Amino acid sequence: AGLDRSRLQSIARSYDSAKIHNLVGYLERLEVPAHA
Repeated sequence: AGLDRSRLQSIARSYDSAKIHNLVGYLERLEVPAHA
């Protein structure tokens, strides 16, 4: 169970960082017209 938990935690961290990266990219795309 410990191995499964650590694997799930690492998957969750990867998902969270991907989600954060996508959110940052989305916000950056929204800001482009404002600076143009």
